[in-house]
Amino acid sequence: SNEGYCDMGTLTCVGGNEPGSECTSNWSCDNTAVCLPNPDWTPEAMAAYKGEARDISADGNYVFGQTYGQSDWNSPDYDPYLYASAYIQNPNGSFTQVPPPPGASPYDSWSAFNISDNGQTAVGTYGWWIYSYPVVWNEGMGTIDLQWFLIGQGLDDLWFWYLRRAATVSADGTVIGGDGYNPDRWIEGFHLDIGKVSICHYPSG
Repeated sequence: SNEGYCDMGTLTCVGGNEPGSECTSNWSCDNTAVCLPNPDWTPEAMAAYKGEARDISADGNYVFGQTYGQSDWNSPDYDPYLYASAYIQNPNGSFTQVPPPPGASPYDSWSAFNISDNGQTAVGTYGWWIYSYPVVWNEGMGTIDLQWFLIGQGLDDLWFWYLRRAATVSADGTVIGGDGYNPDRWIEGFHLDIGKVSICHYPSG
């Protein structure tokens, strides 16, 4: 294979036909494959997961984006739940659907912002342009409304806040940053260390 890429740190080519040579003026290398065939890009996947890619992990393994679902809202097989979801493209080219939080309207949608380097935590907002609220997706927990989740964990002060968005997540997925309106209606940032959270569950039955 003649695939190669430009190392942006050293501006030299890695792989390709001329490894070690200087990258060209358009930050590319000779004989570098731009697009590689992805067997998971079936017509069904292309119809489901088209939209905008909004973030990529540092190593390039995970892409986080928001999907526009099927293009024809009047189609009999139109799926509003899929339209409302975000997506993650995994290292093997497959896709993970990132659904709305439980109980949310499927006629709203995700706005994807940021993904952790291991692809296991993603953050953004859910709603519409008039209103939205912060959401967090975790591989083990699914999608949650962050403000209601934190209130449920005992942060009663948040009854008087309106959190607007979860804008970023750390590389290891343990710290989330965002902003919202405080009780005085001023916009304030927040920093949430979820590496220290103990999740409380109501007993079943």
